[in-house]
Amino acid sequence: AIEMSLQACLGEYFFEERFPAGMTVLYIAAERPSVVRDRLEAAALAKGLDGIPKNLHLWKGPGAPQLTSATDMALLREVVAELKPSIIVLDTWAKMTLGVAENDAAEAGPVMERIAELTEAAGVPCAAFVVHHAGKDPTKGMRGSTAILGAADAVWKLSGDAVALKLEVEDINAAQTPLPAWYAIEEHHLPPLAGETEKRSV
Repeated sequence: AIEMSLQACLGEYFFEERFPAGMTVLYIAAERPSVVRDRLEAAALAKGLDGIPKNLHLWKGPGAPQLTSATDMALLREVVAELKPSIIVLDTWAKMTLGVAENDAAEAGPVMERIAELTEAAGVPCAAFVVHHAGKDPTKGMRGSTAILGAADAVWKLSGDAVALKLEVEDINAAQTPLPAWYAIEEHHLPPLAGETEKRSV
């Protein structure tokens, strides 16, 4: 999600396709927001940038916004309408749907509708990118109701270990399946945040 967001903001290639220049990304870091911030910064520096691009907006809370909360949805729609992002990253489904029985289509389906409401609020062509976990048996794909899968245009699978990651498309509508992409995992050391002395390791 971090790599895709950066490539979109930079107008670079991802999965054999090049993003249009000047895209805006809203990254909702509902799970470990400080870790996501550090990883974004490290990935940006690894690409030779001075920091996180200005067209990549990181939502850091307070708290994880809930897609089932009318108050949180109103705030999210307001932010989306102002930023007009081309991509909204929701990281993760579990953290933004607390209390939802993800295996129940009657509960998972309305959540997917809330996500569609957010993309519509942008007022420009906008896609939602949802980070979700696989089940205990990875051969059975992602967790949850078929309502989640049915609402998705594509499903990507990330697998690997502490050395390398493999990203592949498991399912896609109206497009050709790209070849898998491989990524090496590298450790980066970042300077301390303002007012702090401890260096960050990502």
